Amino acid sequence: AAQKMATTIPGGVGIAESAAAALAEQQREDEMLEHAKVVALRIIGVAIYLIVGVAYYPSTETRPCDDDETEMCRWTIVDALYFCMVTMSTVGYGDLTPTSVGSHAFTSVYILVGIGAVFVQLSAAFSECFFAVERAVDKVMALVRPVRPEGVDFDGAG
Repeated sequence: AAQKMATTIPGGVGIAESAAAALAEQQREDEMLEHAKVVALRIIGVAIYLIVGVAYYPSTETRPCDDDETEMCRWTIVDALYFCMVTMSTVGYGDLTPTSVGSHAFTSVYILVGIGAVFVQLSAAFSECFFAVERAVDKVMALVRPVRPEGVDFDGAG
C-alpha cells in the first residue's frame, strides 16, 4: 500500500499514466506544429511562384487598352495575377495571351512548373488543412456522441 501511495497523485491517477497522457498531448501538439509548417512552406512556394509571374508579365506583355482598343497598354498587376492563376489551374480562357517569343518560352516553363509543382503543392496544402479540420470534428463528435453501454439492446434485435 505504501508503494501504491508513493506512485499516485491526488485524484488517484498514477504518475506513469499522467506522464503518458502528457507525452501523448505533446506529440499531438508537435504533429500539429509540423503540419502547420508544411502548409506554410507550401503556401510560401505558391506565393513565390505567383510573384515571379506578376513581376514578369506586366514588364513584357501588352493588351488592347480599355478606353481605346487601337492602342496597346501594359498588363496590370491584376491582369498578370489573373493570367498566372488561370495558367496554373490549366483553365486557359485565352483572353490574355503571351505575345513575344520570350514570353512564349517563359510561359511554357511557367506552365510546367505551375502544374508539376505548384498546383500539386497547393492541393496538398488544402488537403492538410481539411485533414486537420476532420480530426477536430472527430474529436468533437467523440465528446458529443452518447456512449452506449455494452449489453443494452437499443435496436430490439435481441
